[in-house]
Amino acid sequence: TDQEREEKEWSGTLKLAYRWNDNLMTYFSAARGYKAGGFNLDRVQSNNGLSSGTSGIVPVNDTSFDGEFVDSFELGAKTTWLDGNLLLNAALFHQEYTDFQLNSFLGTSFVVRSIPKVTSQGVDAELMFQRGGLMLQAGLTYADTEYGDDPLPDTDLFLLPGNRASFAPEWSATGSIGYEWEFGSNLMARAHLGAKYMSEYNTGSDLDPEKVQDAYTLVNARVVFGRQDDRWNVELWSQNLTDAEYYQVAFDAPLQTGSWNAFLGAPRTYGVTFRVKY
Repeated sequence: TDQEREEKEWSGTLKLAYRWNDNLMTYFSAARGYKAGGFNLDRVQSNNGLSSGTSGIVPVNDTSFDGEFVDSFELGAKTTWLDGNLLLNAALFHQEYTDFQLNSFLGTSFVVRSIPKVTSQGVDAELMFQRGGLMLQAGLTYADTEYGDDPLPDTDLFLLPGNRASFAPEWSATGSIGYEWEFGSNLMARAHLGAKYMSEYNTGSDLDPEKVQDAYTLVNARVVFGRQDDRWNVELWSQNLTDAEYYQVAFDAPLQTGSWNAFLGAPRTYGVTFRVKY
């Protein structure tokens, strides 16, 4: 078979902002995003040889998938407090995807399939505070991300219409605290502790219940000692300090109906790093 496609599309962004005073700025943005279509490299099968068919063994000669579009709108505010030491920003967002490109694992191959509609909307807020050597950071996001209600021809995707999209937690949050101090004539030390929380979400493109990842929190820590000019320093660090176990992605076991495998996130790791600049 011989396949080709040509696409010419416009995308762009419109932004409006108004600064009310030195401590408050509000803005509105609208954007049209575009991701080009393409071809699946793995062979696809259906019951009738068409990409719109149901599961089967007849090869689909047309392995193309359509381009993806997103219309995005955001309304937000950026503020400063405490003589500029405290920043507080918040935004409402709404995103609507058309022909969303969903990468699926079929047990023996990967295939991109177009989902007619995906909507994501919610609120995002962040806070940053710094005074002296102390720095605090926090972030919170609520996102309602769902597939459209349109029925899909692919029988293995029957759970998608009207449900939360995969890899889209309803709540996510970040937080960190750091402190840096100087001592002696040219020495310094700093410590940092950060955490990221994710509420429950599904890691499978087909939303199988077996692929749900429960809520979890990742904690990282770092302590640095060295010269103020960074000529040298020694760093003690740990990733996933609490050794949390979580799925990066879960998938159907190849050629084993009713079984599932998963790639797990990295376990707790720790080490020492020595840096020298010259």
